[in-house]
Amino acid sequence: MARLDRVLEQLGNAGGEAGAAALTGRGWIEWCRGKGSFADALFSRAIEEHPGYRLAELLGELVRRGTLCGWAGRREAAWQRFEPDVA
Repeated sequence: MARLDRVLEQLGNAGGEAGAAALTGRGWIEWCRGKGSFADALFSRAIEEHPGYRLAELLGELVRRGTLCGWAGRREAAWQRFEPDVA
């Protein structure tokens, strides 16, 4: 997962629509992890990079309304930390 985070971070620095897509992807991952504040910050950055980027707008609205990711609220399905050598 750390590798994916690094790749998305690098792509997010590219700017434009590709950067907005990467930032939105990172935001979605943070939302799935139950970190709504981090997610909202990334969605906001995506919209700054590419104004009108619809997916970031929609997901940002979801987060600002206080919607929790379905599996983040269930202990058996919530994001788990795994040992580095797993997967």
